[in-house]
Amino acid sequence: MRSAAGTLDRAGRAVTLLDGAVGRVITHLPATSGLVAPSTGWLVAQTTLGLTIGDDSLGSVGARLGALARGLRYAAWAYDNAETLARGGFCVIGPDGSVAGLGPDGAPLPLIPVEGVLSLLLADAQSGPRFVAASADPAAVRDQWLALTPAQRTELITADAHHIGNLAGIPTVDRDRANRIMLQRDRAAGEALFRAHGVTPPTTIAQVDALSTAQLRQLGYLDGPVPLRTPGVGAVPGWSPMVDERTRGIVARYRTALSTAATATPGSDGTPRLVQTYDSGMYGNEGRVAIAFGNPDLATYVALCVPGLASRGSKMHQVGGDARRLQAEAARGRPPRDVAVIAWQGYDAPDTADVASQRKARAGARLLARDVTALRAAHTGPVSLMVVGHSYGSTTVGLALQNAGLADQVDQVALIGSPGVGGTARSVDDLHLRRDRVFVGSASRDQVTTNFQSLGADPAKDSFGATRFKAESVERASDFAAPWNMDDHSRYYDSDHHSESLYALADIVSGRKDQLAAHDMLAQPRHSSDVLQLHGPSIDIDDPEHDRTPTEGHQH
Repeated sequence: MRSAAGTLDRAGRAVTLLDGAVGRVITHLPATSGLVAPSTGWLVAQTTLGLTIGDDSLGSVGARLGALARGLRYAAWAYDNAETLARGGFCVIGPDGSVAGLGPDGAPLPLIPVEGVLSLLLADAQSGPRFVAASADPAAVRDQWLALTPAQRTELITADAHHIGNLAGIPTVDRDRANRIMLQRDRAAGEALFRAHGVTPPTTIAQVDALSTAQLRQLGYLDGPVPLRTPGVGAVPGWSPMVDERTRGIVARYRTALSTAATATPGSDGTPRLVQTYDSGMYGNEGRVAIAFGNPDLATYVALCVPGLASRGSKMHQVGGDARRLQAEAARGRPPRDVAVIAWQGYDAPDTADVASQRKARAGARLLARDVTALRAAHTGPVSLMVVGHSYGSTTVGLALQNAGLADQVDQVALIGSPGVGGTARSVDDLHLRRDRVFVGSASRDQVTTNFQSLGADPAKDSFGATRFKAESVERASDFAAPWNMDDHSRYYDSDHHSESLYALADIVSGRKDQLAAHDMLAQPRHSSDVLQLHGPSIDIDDPEHDRTPTEGHQH
């Protein structure tokens, strides 16, 4: 009995500590989070108190132990999900005190009992203000944000940078300020890691890629033999520690930070470069990043570029390079602020192992539709919105049009180098857009669009009904090129030769799509017919673009 009594005493003290924690939330939340209406803050606190501690009038040991068990359970849940919560803990507190959020793939998460965020609320109360949106609607978030004073917005950006930088509805210039804070933190963490292990911090992605095996082992990134330095002895043979997943995460986020920083550094042309999204820990530290060339909240013409296979945060210098070239050509002959193009690495793109599956395209489609909706909500004045999907990105765009409501948010789309539009779509009607709003760039010798059409219907075929534009390269492969030659698949944004496809895309982005015919940029679709061979029926594909001589030197 004496042992049981001691156990109950300890449990009682633990419940008292929980009670005190909830009390601190009640006391500090309304004061430090002035963006939460007092009634909402009170409701959160009261619901937390009621669910975690129970009614004091019960006074029963069983009720208090039950409350303690719930508290510990949710404490364990919060601990297990600390990284996700810390880096992507956007949540909306409902009128009933429930908490809802969005998962990594953009799908709604189940309602989380409000006890589950007790530790987060307490951390907020202790560390500074946090912006808690009253609604998940980007337009409502924008209005709520703009109702704050500039000083309040600055304070929140500093105190809650990750949350603000990735919250749909926050103006892009403010997201950029917040995301650059997070970017610098990732750089600082990476530099500290390298220095702590005696390795000079690399300053570019190329330098990271050039690290030797011995250096990676020295960091704990790889396991194996390395020379260990012992004071007074010098280098002696030894072994690195076991592979450190924390180290790998820091290095991966450092790579994303380096690539993002290099891409977002302002150029000599004066075009703003805004880090619209930066979440380096998403998708197993491969990163979710978006960089805008031009201000998408103010530009009259806005395009968002969706990349394909193996794209990730650490390749923003490549993804961003395509978007930058498109923006530069589309803005020729327009006022500087009229055109903005976004490099959108906003989904978990596939690697070679799963590129034949549409699973990641379906998840990406929901995220894409959500982000485009937020773009329109955050915009000031009239806007023409376009999405350009390259390779697997075109499949993602196709599924977003079919199933995620993207067709209601965009004015036109372009699918380039497409392996298929995904899903069950067989014509532009299935994408819920008219023919004159769906454009296709498909090089006749791009192996992905010809020999590897495995992700749905080919949008360049006559039966699909889209508008095809010229996309041949003066450097295109010969008829005798190896079937694994993929060079033509990566030439749609070619500015070195002022290519057909870049010129045509710029026409569409900048509101000049009606001039495609005048500029001689329209192409005939592919034709297909059933033919009877000795071994049985097959499909014969005829591409009028195959024998046409490509042109170059196209500029507005």
